Amino acid sequence: MAQWSEGYCQANGIEIHYLRTSGAKPSVVCLHGFTDDGACWTPLARELEAEWDVVMPDARAHGLSSVPSSGYDTRELAADVIGLIEALQLGQPILVGHSMGGITAAVVAKERPDLVRGLVLEDPAFVSRSGEQDAEKEQARRARGREWLENHKKLLETPLEQVIAARLEETPHWSREVVELWARSKHLTKLEAFALLEKGLPDYREVVTGIECPTLVVMGEVERGGIVSEAMAEDLRALNPKMRCEKVAGAGHCVRYDRPDEFAELTKAFLRSLS
Repeated sequence: MAQWSEGYCQANGIEIHYLRTSGAKPSVVCLHGFTDDGACWTPLARELEAEWDVVMPDARAHGLSSVPSSGYDTRELAADVIGLIEALQLGQPILVGHSMGGITAAVVAKERPDLVRGLVLEDPAFVSRSGEQDAEKEQARRARGREWLENHKKLLETPLEQVIAARLEETPHWSREVVELWARSKHLTKLEAFALLEKGLPDYREVVTGIECPTLVVMGEVERGGIVSEAMAEDLRALNPKMRCEKVAGAGHCVRYDRPDEFAELTKAFLRSLS
C-alpha cells in the first residue's frame, strides 16, 4: 500500500476522495457498501494490483468525500461514479460493488453502458419495490432505517478501540485488518448518508434488464444475512442471460470479509475472462 496514491477529484458537483493502486493496467473501480468506505477494499486490492489499476472511491458522506446537503439516492451515487470515471480518464473499467455499491454499479452500467466493461456484484442491495403501496411494509422499511440511524449515532459516540473489540468478538473469523478498516469506516460515515435509507432503492428488475455487460453476482447464504437468494438468482438469470451467479458457502452479506480467498479467486477469474 506504500506505493498506492491517494487523491480527490471533482465529479458531479462534489469532491470524491479515492485510493488507487495505479500503474498502466486495466482499471477496476471498487464501490463499497453503506457505511463502509474505499479503504475497506484494501485486502482485495492487494490481490488485484499486480494485474489491475484498482480505484477505491468513498461515496458521498462516507470516508473523506464531500458531504452535500442533498443527492442521497442511487441515481446520484451512480452519477458520482460516472463523474469519477470520466475525471480520472479510466476508459472502460470493470466495476466491483458490494451491497449499496453493487446496486450503484448496476445503475452505472445501465445508464452508461459505454463506460462499463463488466460488473462484479458482491451480494448487491437488490430489493423488490413491488407492492410498496402496502403502507405497512413501507412503514416497516422506514422504521428499520430509523433504527439503523440511531444505532449509528451510538456507534459514533463509542471509542474506536471499543468498536473494534466488539466486532472481533462478533465476527472472530474476520481478520484484524478487516475489522479495523470496517470500524474506521463507520466512524467516518456522516449522518447525512442515512437519507438514502429514507428514499429507498430502485427495484432490481428495472435495473438488471438494462445491463449489457457480462456480470458476476457473488452471493452468500440468506441464513447468514445474505440478500441475494437462490430464487432471486434464478430471476436474475432469467431477466438477463449475461448474469452469472456464484454462491460462496459459509458467507453472509459481506462475502469478501467472511470468505476472502474464495471471493478473490472468483473475482480474479472473472476479471481475467474479460481481458
